[in-house]
Amino acid sequence: MRNHGFTLIEMLIVFGILALLGAALMTSLGSGIEKADKGIDKLQLMQHYGRLLETYRDGEALPEEGGAKFVYYPWVAGKMQRTPEELESFFHANSLSPRLREMLSGDTRLVATSYDEIDSECTDFAGRAAEHYTPRMFTNGHEPLMATDNEQGNAYSDGSVLVLYGNGAVREIARRSIPEAAGDPDYVIEVGPESPVADLRKLRR
Repeated sequence: MRNHGFTLIEMLIVFGILALLGAALMTSLGSGIEKADKGIDKLQLMQHYGRLLETYRDGEALPEEGGAKFVYYPWVAGKMQRTPEELESFFHANSLSPRLREMLSGDTRLVATSYDEIDSECTDFAGRAAEHYTPRMFTNGHEPLMATDNEQGNAYSDGSVLVLYGNGAVREIARRSIPEAAGDPDYVIEVGPESPVADLRKLRR
């Protein structure tokens, strides 16, 4: 008569199945979290568009260098409430940026009050380069204004870049659309003058 207990082999099989199910669940959860973070970043970029447009319409002078300083244009111009929540909108959702932690450690009303205090580490987004400023860039749906900058490596595991355009729309540039990225799962899409993407050459960190 057979003992009803599990044999060692049966237990190993059960543990193996549980491990596979757990790995699949974690992958699914991770993918879902990243998808949600990407959605938040898209919303943040659209909100930045509204602030950028309002600031420009109010006649505030554009920052001379562009890039990260352009991203902070409404903040420096005083068109945003300088709260911790607003400051976090300059970074990816759930950003691990050491600079963000440093900036949040004090009174955010006193942070980045002039362009001299701002560099590329003050944001996870790249902004329009000054040499590409045009009067119609805030109303032209073909003109890029901001993008996720990949300065610390790929912002998303799929290697995509989110780009905000001059009509307030956010479009995604997929890594698979870049010929240079073929077969390279770690390829990082450069943002700036050396980018393989024409639109991203109009931006700088």
